[in-house]
Amino acid sequence: MAPDQNETADERTGARIVRLTPPAGLHYHQYCYGQWIAPDCRTLLVFRYRELRRDSPIDLYRVNTDGTGYELVAENAGWSTISVDGKFVFAGTAGGILRIPLSGGRSDTVFRSDSYRGMSANAQTRDGQFLFCHAFGERGHELVRVQLDTGNANVLFQTDYLMHLHLHDEGRGRLLATVRPPGLEWGIYTFDLDGKDFRKLPFTRSTNHFASLGCTGKVITTVHSGGNAIEIGTPGDAFAEVLVEGEGFWHPTADSTGEWVACDTNWPDTGLMLVHVPTRRFRVLCFTGTSGGHPQWAHAHPRMSPDASYVVFDSDKSGITQTYAVFVPPEFKAELRG
Repeated sequence: MAPDQNETADERTGARIVRLTPPAGLHYHQYCYGQWIAPDCRTLLVFRYRELRRDSPIDLYRVNTDGTGYELVAENAGWSTISVDGKFVFAGTAGGILRIPLSGGRSDTVFRSDSYRGMSANAQTRDGQFLFCHAFGERGHELVRVQLDTGNANVLFQTDYLMHLHLHDEGRGRLLATVRPPGLEWGIYTFDLDGKDFRKLPFTRSTNHFASLGCTGKVITTVHSGGNAIEIGTPGDAFAEVLVEGEGFWHPTADSTGEWVACDTNWPDTGLMLVHVPTRRFRVLCFTGTSGGHPQWAHAHPRMSPDASYVVFDSDKSGITQTYAVFVPPEFKAELRG
C-alpha cells in the first residue's frame, strides 16, 4: 500500500482493506476486547504513540471506518470505552476516568482517585448505568464499579492478576476476564456485576486469547498445545468443544450474534480467517502482513465489528504499525453458509 493510498484490495482474496490511520506515527487498537467500536459500527478508537520511542506518551484518537474523521480524543489515555448510546468516550487516565463527547468537546471527570497509578475503562452495562474499570496501584489490581449518574464507586474485589476484562452479555449481563478470584485458582471466568458468582471456563490448553461468542453466553479461545484449534466453552461446564482446527489460530473475535468469528494465525501465519460457527467452515479473509514479533503492536489482534461487516486489525507491513479494516465480502459469507 503506497503511503498516500488508504484503500486497496487483498492481492490473494480480493477483500477491500482500508488503512484507518495516517502513515506518520505508530498506531494500534485496543485488541480483541472492550467496547471501542461505536454502536453504529462507523467509528472506533485507536492509540497513537506521540513519539517513536518506547516510553512515549500515548494518545487516544477516533476515526471512521472509511479512514476519515481522524481526531484526537484524549491525551495520555488508557483503555477506553464508547458509551452504549454512542455519544461519549469513557477514557482511562493515570488516576481516574474522563467522559468526552465522541464527536469532540470538553471532558468531565466521572471518577478520580489518587491511589491508583492507572485505570482503564473496560465495560459499560447495556442499560448505561455502570462502568467497570480495571485499576492498579500499590494494592495490586482492583475491579472498580462506577455508578455513572452519581459518580459513586465501589471496589468489588482485589487480586494479584486481572487481564482482558470486558462485558460478557448473557442477557442478564456478566463480565469476562482472566483473573485470580479471591480464594480461587487462576483462570478464565465470567462473574456477575457485583464481582461475585465466579464461573470458570473449561479451557485446559488456552493461549489466554479469548472472547465472548456474541450473545450466546459461550466463550471462544484458541489453543496451540495438543493441536491448533478454536474451542468453545460454557461457564461451569466440564469440557470445551472444538469449533475448528488445522491452522495456527491465535486471537479470536466474534460478532454480536455469535454466528461469525474472525481469527488471525501464527506459527505459521496463514492469513486472517473468517469462521462460520453453525457450519464450522472457515476460509482466509485477507493476509495482514504483520510481522508477529515480540512487541504487542506487531500482532494483528483482529476485532470483528458487531454487525460482522468488517474486521479491524493492526499491521506493521509498512514498516510502522497502522490500524486497518478489512470488509467482509457478502460472497464469502454465502460460501461459508453453504
